Amino acid sequence: MIPRLKIVARSNIVPLMETKADKTTRIMDFIRDTGTITSPLVLAHISERKYLLLDDGDILTAAGRLGIKFLPAQITPPSAAIEVTGRVSADLNPTLIDEYARRWPRDVYTDMPRSDLRKYPAGLQVDLTLPDNGERLILFKGFGPHKLSPRAIDFFRYLSRRIRFKRYLSPPAYRWGNLKSTENGGQLKLLNLEFSDLPIMARYGWLFPPGLLRFDSGNRIIGINYPVTVLNERAPVREKERFLRDLLNYRLECDQSEYIPSGVYLLGDTAKK
Repeated sequence: MIPRLKIVARSNIVPLMETKADKTTRIMDFIRDTGTITSPLVLAHISERKYLLLDDGDILTAAGRLGIKFLPAQITPPSAAIEVTGRVSADLNPTLIDEYARRWPRDVYTDMPRSDLRKYPAGLQVDLTLPDNGERLILFKGFGPHKLSPRAIDFFRYLSRRIRFKRYLSPPAYRWGNLKSTENGGQLKLLNLEFSDLPIMARYGWLFPPGLLRFDSGNRIIGINYPVTVLNERAPVREKERFLRDLLNYRLECDQSEYIPSGVYLLGDTAKK
């Protein structure tokens, strides 16, 4: 099933994750060189005009610096599953967890008995598997009725300044070869985070470290190559959306596409024929 496509004002898109300066620079250079936005952003509709960006925030920052006011997007239903298993570098040391928990004894609880978590405040539960296969369970007291809290977000930033978050590779085999890593590392799981917990991020401007969250956004479109000149024209948004649909149909009908069973449409130059 082809995802739902829209043209969305950049000012209506809210990031969930921080940016990396080098990645933002690379994206800006690519847009300048090609004059296009390669792929639609994956967004989730959370209010009348607001959308959450279900990826790292670099493309949004790059577009802002280049003065691009509208962006092509595919819209994912808000019920999309969150894959919250992330790989972290091998130097994850349990003393980092204890050091942070000691700072905030009323907000951060560690190593609680999993069978009786009801005795503890409601909040976000984080499971850390260490490089030596040991496990640590951490609970962050919620923020009023919300599961997420400033303390939990601060903890992820605290970790990201001391260790490296690595992209988590999901099981499907990629057609251009299998990816293998020989580096041992830990895993971080947000056990009870749901999509309905995320709008508070937009309300308060909180950001996760880049690469922490992964989303099951259904079929993904890659390689549509939407011209920036069209995005910046003074034409009505409906005309830009019509061009987006026409561009997609052209790619699909002119043998410039390939579908990968894991849920990816490769279009244009990205399709391997």
